Amino acid sequence: MPRRNIIETLSLAIAITLFAWACQSAESEQHASDEGIITLADTIAEEEKDLVITDFVGGYLGTVPCADCEGIQTKLTLAEDHTFELSAEYLGKSKEKYISKGTWISEGHKITLSDLNYHYKFRAGELWQLDVSGNDILGDEALNYKLAKQE
Repeated sequence: MPRRNIIETLSLAIAITLFAWACQSAESEQHASDEGIITLADTIAEEEKDLVITDFVGGYLGTVPCADCEGIQTKLTLAEDHTFELSAEYLGKSKEKYISKGTWISEGHKITLSDLNYHYKFRAGELWQLDVSGNDILGDEALNYKLAKQE
């Protein structure tokens, strides 16, 4: 009889422990989920925010994919007078930097380098390169086409 009480007590203790652990895991998942919702809401709010020219102005730097080299180290400077300078170095291929200058225009969150017909989207202080038609690049590769704003 005492052995049965020990087994029942142990079973009850295990059940309570599992229940407490399950509740804690569910709470953590809900908290993580809530953080994701906040992040999504912040992103939507950022994209709906009216931008002014000073939001865009500055230098941006990143390395974008290249079909026949290690990557294209890209530096883009947008000036307040709507001029730009774009510097591109083809890594692993040549030390030569290709420099283009011209004007840029903005429409909402999109920026177009007029003389080159390059398109970017401004998101959370970064420029994300768009495809030749001005649409978002989709899929896992999209993360490789961003230029971070330099402070």
